[in-house]
Amino acid sequence: MKSRLRSLFSTRARSIGIILVVIGAAATAASIARPDDGASTSTALGSFTHRLQATSRPCNRTPSTRRYVSARGSDRNGGTLKRPWRTIGRALRTSVPGEAVYVRAGVYPEWAIEARGGTANAPISLRAYAGEHPVITGRLKIEGAFFCVTGFRFKGGTSANMQGVLIYLAGAHHIEILRNTIMNAFMSGIYVGDEGDLSGDVSIIGNYIRDNGTHDRFDHGVYFGHVNQGLISNNLVVGNRALGLKIEPEANDVTVTQNTVVGNGTSGITVGGEENWSSNDTLVVNNIVVGNAAWGIRSYWEQSIGSGNRALRNLVFANGAGAFWFPGGGMDEQESIRANPRFVAPGDYRLRAGSPAVNRAIRAFSMRFDFDGRRRPSGSAPDLGAFER
Repeated sequence: MKSRLRSLFSTRARSIGIILVVIGAAATAASIARPDDGASTSTALGSFTHRLQATSRPCNRTPSTRRYVSARGSDRNGGTLKRPWRTIGRALRTSVPGEAVYVRAGVYPEWAIEARGGTANAPISLRAYAGEHPVITGRLKIEGAFFCVTGFRFKGGTSANMQGVLIYLAGAHHIEILRNTIMNAFMSGIYVGDEGDLSGDVSIIGNYIRDNGTHDRFDHGVYFGHVNQGLISNNLVVGNRALGLKIEPEANDVTVTQNTVVGNGTSGITVGGEENWSSNDTLVVNNIVVGNAAWGIRSYWEQSIGSGNRALRNLVFANGAGAFWFPGGGMDEQESIRANPRFVAPGDYRLRAGSPAVNRAIRAFSMRFDFDGRRRPSGSAPDLGAFER
């Protein structure tokens, strides 16, 4: 496991980890700030009624039909295992509810669009073939509904996609983006929602989102823009040019839980608005937010200020400008832990024994599995961040 993790993380992530280890070495056991154990979760929440959303999970459904794509196939074939199609776009143009498209290893320089959509009981899914790691160097645009994409490496900065995002949602709903690597985009890695064309019920779970963006104000790991209801969880968000996770300008009823957000170019997590838009009822909970260049968790508002936004039980440490910044209000924080998370090693963001993040997550907002697929909790309570010790 340890060797696999180390091979996964980039050189840039390793250098970030070295900085954090050096900073963390100065922290002593006496300086570890834990929330008041006497304060129950219900007391901390007060009248706040947000709960972990029971969002649709299209990736959990068993497909009724299987089709196949291979870099050695042909779009004149029938899409069977022995006679696979050549392109993802060909597969998505003809997919029907209940169908899964399995993509074999290879490089796919496509700008594919998923527009057909499945149903609640029969979603459409785009999946990496078992044990193989296909690479999409173009862009995937999702416009349909009840759709899952899982197991891919999306890679930008290539001749197929020199200047765009990698995954783009526009007016889509009931979408799950599960366990992909999203890296090196010229712009943001994942962009969700267009003005006037909101997406809804979007889950981004267990992805490694790293080194995306070229502009230090506009390019983020995840840009969760115009969307109603969402879940961002178990993601490792490292070294993106601007924000790690941007929840704005019109993102409502979003849960951001058990992510590890490290070393991004500005702030780690931002909840905000723009012009007359605002984001409301977002819960940022159980995350580890460390070593980002500006703030750990912050808000941003223009004309309209959001309401019902809360940061609860997050470990926030060694961010350049400070832990929290909520100018103009619209968000508050409770039960924060300001301490060295004690990562295993540079570039390895699992937790050591004795980490203040171990057994500290609020169970009501915890996922059942971690980034590596390990069941939570492994101890008396779940751990903060993407990794369960």
